[in-house]
Amino acid sequence: IDLTDDSGTSYPDSLYENFIKSAVSWVSHRLDIPIIPITVTEEKHDFMREEYRQYMWINLHKYPVIGVDEVKMVLPGEQVVTTFEDDWIHIDKESGQLQLLPGSGTTGLVQLSANIAQMSLIYGSNRLIPDVFRVTYTAGFETGEVPYIIKDLIGKIASFGPLNIAGD
Repeated sequence: IDLTDDSGTSYPDSLYENFIKSAVSWVSHRLDIPIIPITVTEEKHDFMREEYRQYMWINLHKYPVIGVDEVKMVLPGEQVVTTFEDDWIHIDKESGQLQLLPGSGTTGLVQLSANIAQMSLIYGSNRLIPDVFRVTYTAGFETGEVPYIIKDLIGKIASFGPLNIAGD
């Protein structure tokens, strides 16, 4: 394939780079997964009493997850109830499912009970309190970890531009 313009000049590298960036963006949008790492700051999740008693499952909006920086409980009015210790945070990186499990010893269980008691005092028997959990994390693929099937798709989509310019 002749990848030159009408005067015989090779297409500049910037042309290919632009189509690759565009293809990455398109695939990321269509699959609804971040391919290039992004930081999500204080993503909000509801407090469900039944789920909290079962060590709170939180399904993060963006995945795969590279790492979780912080999980905290915040009451309406932005009063921070607690910031969970790192050893409480258990994440399935591929699915984006986060679970809060008390750390070792009885201190974690006491803190868990105290948090529920504080919520009960303020909100009574409400089962749902919106936007109580705030999660800050990094989502996307680490360098060199993008699956080959996604790389293949990006390559095919990126090739449309230069091949279209080259013509039939």
